[in-house]
Formats: sequence, C-alpha cells, structure tokens
Amino acid sequence: MVLHYAHAGACAAVLLLSSVGTLVALLITLSAVIAAYPIRLSNHLVLAWFLLAGALFVSEGELTSYVVWCLVLMFFFAALAKINHSYFSSSESCGHHFARVLISFWGLKKIRDSRVLSWLSGAGVVVAEFAASILLVDSRTRILGAVCALLLMVLFGLLCHVHFAVIVFAALLEGVHAETVSVRPWWMVCSTVGALLAVRFGNWRLYRNRRLARLNQLVFGAIAGMCTGAVASAAVQSPAPAAQIEIPSGVGALLLVMFLLNGAAPYLGIKTSYSFAMFSNLRPDHWNHYLIRRPLRPFKIDYITIDEPPGLPSLNSLNGDPQLQRIVSELHLWQYRRYTHRFLIEAERVLKEEGHLAPAVRFGRKAQNRRTTHLTVFPLTLPEPGAGVFD
Repeated sequence: MVLHYAHAGACAAVLLLSSVGTLVALLITLSAVIAAYPIRLSNHLVLAWFLLAGALFVSEGELTSYVVWCLVLMFFFAALAKINHSYFSSSESCGHHFARVLISFWGLKKIRDSRVLSWLSGAGVVVAEFAASILLVDSRTRILGAVCALLLMVLFGLLCHVHFAVIVFAALLEGVHAETVSVRPWWMVCSTVGALLAVRFGNWRLYRNRRLARLNQLVFGAIAGMCTGAVASAAVQSPAPAAQIEIPSGVGALLLVMFLLNGAAPYLGIKTSYSFAMFSNLRPDHWNHYLIRRPLRPFKIDYITIDEPPGLPSLNSLNGDPQLQRIVSELHLWQYRRYTHRFLIEAERVLKEEGHLAPAVRFGRKAQNRRTTHLTVFPLTLPEPGAGVFD
C-alpha cells in the first residue's frame, strides 16, 4: 500500500511540475509497482512504462514517432491475438460477453443475443483495431486512426478499464498534435457532455462503493470528452499537424524492440500475459489461432484441477461484492474448470483481504499425468456480516 501511495504522489508531482526529476521519480515508482505485482501484470502498466521511458530517454524530435509506433504495435498485437476460433464463437468470446454486459447497462437487453451484436463484438472489434494500427502510421490518415482508437477506448473505459483508456488518450494526443496546444473553450463543453454520458452509460452499478465508481466514470467521461475535442481540433487544423513517423534511433529503437518482443511473446511460446492479448480468448493450452497455427515452441503449462467439492459459500451470501462473487463463481465450477496456480493464489489473496478465511490447499500430482496438479480445497468459513474490509 505504501508503494501505491508513493506512486500516486509521483503522479501528482508530475501534474503539478513536469520536469525530468518528477518524471524520473514516476518511472522509478512505476517500475517498483510493476516489480511488486506477484500474480498478473496489467497491460496498462506495461504501456505506461514504455511511454514514460520514451518521454525520458527518446529525443524530443523523435518522441512523436516513438509514441505512435507504440500505439501501432499495441493495436496490431491486440487484433492479431483475437484471430482465433474461440474469440469468434459467441458462446466463448470475451468480446461478445463484454458487449452483452455494456448493452445491458444501456437498457438494450433485447439485442444482447442478436447477430449484429455478435458480429460487432467479434469481427467489428478486430477490424477496428487493425484499422487503428494501419491508419495511425501515415500522417494523412492518422486522424482516422485516432478516431478508431478513441471509439475503442471509450467503450473500453465505459466497461471499466478507465486506466488503460486514459493512457491511450494521452498517447493519441501526442500523435495527432505535433506541438503543444492550448485548451479551447469548446473542449470544456465536450468534457461536460462526456462526463454526463459516462455517468449514464458507464459501468459503476456493479461496484460495492457506487459513489466512488460513479465519480471514476465521471472523471473518465470528462477526459474522454476533452480528448475528443482535441482530436477534432487536429482534424480541422490546416496544415495537418501530424508529421510522418520514422523509426527512432538509439534508446528509442531499443525500447521499440522490447515492445515488439513483448507483444510477440505468445507466438514465440513464452507467455500470453501482459502482451496486449487481453480479452482475446488466446489460450496456450487450446491453441486455435487461425493465422499462426502453433507457437514457435510449446508452452509449459501446469494446470490445476480440484478433486473434491470446495465447500464454498453461495453467491447470494456475497451480494454487494462483485469481485468476490466472480472468484467464488469460478470456483463453484470446479468440476468443469482447470485453474492456473496464479488464479488460485490470487483468489486466496482476495479472500483474505475481504475478511474471509482463505481455503487451505494440498497439492498432489497424478502419476499418469505430469502436467496436471490436483488440488484439495477444504471448507471455507465466512465471517460475521460486516467484517469485510471494504464495508
């Protein structure tokens, strides 16, 4: 927790006084936060690290090219990962699932299972991500690419991934404006409209603390609205403010190579986590990618199955805690699921933080299957009502 407070302080320092010193402090705290993540690293932290490293170590004349290349590669890898059978299957697709969630928030439940929604959340998203990746490269089409990226990130943020969307917004502004521009009065109108729309259509009702979640969406909408105004200004500005991008030299080139290798890691058989394959249904154990038939080398995976009923509480007893409900609902499907060791560790951590007794576990391997670990979970005891740390 102290580390997160230190990082938040570094962020505030950059906002109040942007200098090399505050940026270095921010990079140090961000690196420490990333290193401290024990389970799963979020993609937005990876993107933020590369953008921040570029701001410090890439020359001013090459910074715009560097930032645009980061966006181009990110959207390319995000789209590439989704070209698999599971993502285009409406019953399994993460994209279709989240689209149905958003549609439900908007009160359009009648079209949740329509073919149009299935296509938009499947092929539509892939086309938009590839389009953003391609269009951002050329200065003549960069505004169109920025619009594609903006629309994708607005939907992403309304769903709940505000952090990722805001980081992409900042990168987009660097890509479409060659020079620093002053805030225009009508941007504030866009910001106000964005805030109101985000509160109406954003995901804040599923959180325990709805007031904070609503405030989060309010701020996100304001930022998204202002970013929309800035992109619109770049579109009507003459001559075109966007410059042709080039391959950076020196440290910039090295950072881009690192970015490229991270995004290509699933296809090299190294990892799928934080390689911008988020919500793509790309699975190392059931590889069904249409273009890349198999990774360069086989993944080494050790899945865990639960061999006894885990004695979990009913979901109704966890009303008001969506995170814990999601974890427990996955564990309730122990007969049909295989889990990663990381998921079970994270589940145990959340159960502890929520004031519940974490399940005791015992590992044992079957001799006939070296790659399957069987797990016994003993009954979970619930505390008295009101004992949760977030109540």
